[in-house]
Amino acid sequence: MWTVIRGLRVFTSRDVEQLAEVRKDAAKKYIHALMRAGYLKVVGKVRPGPMGAPLRKYRLLKDTGPRHPVYCWRTGVLRDPNTGEVRRWAGSKS
Repeated sequence: MWTVIRGLRVFTSRDVEQLAEVRKDAAKKYIHALMRAGYLKVVGKVRPGPMGAPLRKYRLLKDTGPRHPVYCWRTGVLRDPNTGEVRRWAGSKS
């Protein structure tokens, strides 16, 4: 998913889902984790098709390198192997 995000720079969750060949919930969770950690920004909405619900369009803000940031929902931690940085977001367990 990280490779797709880095390649597109501006994308929707559907783009990631289809190009990375992952389930919809996996793409949305990964995007959500990157958003909370400050890697992405919402830049608008697009309508995917007739009668389809609008999808958020995201822009990559922090391209730290080729290795994908790894998140753990149980602890609320995102670790970036490119920088060695570990981020915790509000409400996460220490």
